[in-house]
Amino acid sequence: MVHKKDEFHNVQPLKLTREAYKELAHHTEICLPFEACGILVGSSPDKLDRFIPVTNVSQNPLHHFSLHPAEWTSLLLGGMPVQGLYHSHPSSPPVPSSEDLNQLGSFAGLFTSYLIAGIKAPASVQQHGQKPELTLTSYWIRENTSTSPASYQSHPSGFTWSLEETRLVLHES
Repeated sequence: MVHKKDEFHNVQPLKLTREAYKELAHHTEICLPFEACGILVGSSPDKLDRFIPVTNVSQNPLHHFSLHPAEWTSLLLGGMPVQGLYHSHPSSPPVPSSEDLNQLGSFAGLFTSYLIAGIKAPASVQQHGQKPELTLTSYWIRENTSTSPASYQSHPSGFTWSLEETRLVLHES
């Protein structure tokens, strides 16, 4: 489930360094037309300082992402403070798809933030060598306490998770 917020005054924003944004944008550009993915490292759950690309090994990378298992495991076990997950939607808006929500249980509990980028005019970007315009949507991953079957994503682990949209603030490192 996605909780959309018209106003974010009650929700803590996520802060992303401009350098991490540049790294994320560059990786997204070189992955076109496929979905890009990676992790976000930070000094705290709300402060994302660095983007680390992870290879998308999905069988259908035009519309899905799957983190390379060895890269993903190495990053998780490498001692870095992994705080979030990122992926792009090159041909759709930057909102979680049903597959994104279904996969949420595989990632939730490992980190607390989730960023999705939409790409403005990806076809023209490729044909004319232009830089893509990214629209980032940011979310907090929340453990869902609702008992209503219509309001949660179930997972075999027994935990349920939802996404709460929040404001993203770019800042200097």
